[in-house]
Amino acid sequence: MVCHFGKSVPMATTHNKDEGGLRQPRRQKPVSLGDIARVAGVSRMTVSCALRNQPGVGEEKRQQIRQIADEMGYIPDARLNNWMEAVRETKQRELMPIAWLNTDYKSKDCWHTYPYLAPYLEGAAQRAQELGYRLEEIWTEQDGMTNRRISQILYQRGIRGVIVAPPDGIDLGHIRLNWRHFSAATFERGLGSPRLSCVSQDFYSNVLLALRVLRRAGYRRIGSIISRQTDRRAQYAHQAVVGYFSSKVPAAERVPPFFHPSDMNRGEGFTQWLRKERVDVVVGQHSGLLDWVRAAGLRVPEDVGVAHLAVDGDCPDWAGIWAEKKEIGAATVELVVRFLLAHQSGLPGVPRNVIIPGRWHGGNTVLIPKPAAP
Repeated sequence: MVCHFGKSVPMATTHNKDEGGLRQPRRQKPVSLGDIARVAGVSRMTVSCALRNQPGVGEEKRQQIRQIADEMGYIPDARLNNWMEAVRETKQRELMPIAWLNTDYKSKDCWHTYPYLAPYLEGAAQRAQELGYRLEEIWTEQDGMTNRRISQILYQRGIRGVIVAPPDGIDLGHIRLNWRHFSAATFERGLGSPRLSCVSQDFYSNVLLALRVLRRAGYRRIGSIISRQTDRRAQYAHQAVVGYFSSKVPAAERVPPFFHPSDMNRGEGFTQWLRKERVDVVVGQHSGLLDWVRAAGLRVPEDVGVAHLAVDGDCPDWAGIWAEKKEIGAATVELVVRFLLAHQSGLPGVPRNVIIPGRWHGGNTVLIPKPAAP
């Protein structure tokens, strides 16, 4: 044994017997940091810092620990050192990427430049950074960008998490990737295929909330304008809730909804419907509503109120529903990260659907309470 600073350091050697009965030396068990710590009377962390010349250990103690390590035959494990170095470097390396696939047919920058879409990307980017990730935007409709090419780009860049941002168009989106490599989710039900896990606003509850708030405020002829595209994405929730609400009010107060295509810009037919049905407040999801009402020669909110069903990012000074678009973007990131950490990739057998409820948002386009008619 070796004696050092009043302590005995055992250097035991064991033997194995070969087939002829001769005793052969057996490889000694590697000396660990814990072994050195016990002899030196310090913690394993102190030993580690001393051997790596890290601050926090006095020079005399450092030399003592290094001498004990030498005498005990300590050999650093290069594999462990490399692994620990890689762990330490992750604090300085850039955040892990999650792909944001923009599947819009027309615009590369719609998630930045369109006010009603930007909150989704903003909420997703912020939550990704909080969780140690970053969004890497890829426009799927640029020249030469096939589904196979997209899969190759993602795989070669080491991207395993994917958010499929739905197109801002009439048609539902469709994308075919080599899904077995990726953990993916989408939002707002704008993806026709494949069936991915999805985060969306609670459209039924949001519309019902708006109708109830307006009725409590004194409005009686509540007219809904319904986008056929938005209603289809929401699985016809808007029609359903208007039908339910109408069944609960007197027949004299029921207003048939006004259906319009998503690309309607001049309010064709709107004025006739507004006057024929004697509407006193309009509920819908189109930023042209104020212009349409004013084009009919009516004042907002004095003559007709207007409530928007997704004011955030689009028309925040209007009254209506705050749809929590940032929260929807953030929740989509959380869903993808959850799949990544659980090593769940490929198309889901049972997609997860996360529903985010909205809240009423006061604004200058309705009167609450509505003044009684003279």
